[in-house]
Amino acid sequence: MAQKKKKEMTQKKAVRIDTAEHEEMLEGISRREQLEHDEEVEDEESDDESGGEESSEEEEGEDDA
Repeated sequence: MAQKKKKEMTQKKAVRIDTAEHEEMLEGISRREQLEHDEEVEDEESDDESGGEESSEEEEGEDDA
């Protein structure tokens, strides 16, 4: 089984990183998730204030135009 994992990792060009670099990456992910969450809360609040509710599908369609 170790051979299979090693082959898979080689195919995906996996690299080993140190603990500090890994924690930096996790902090970056956490910051982005927090920003996305904050934006979603602000959008919901502005929808509540305007009295209109738009579905996420309609919002996504507007971005494509």
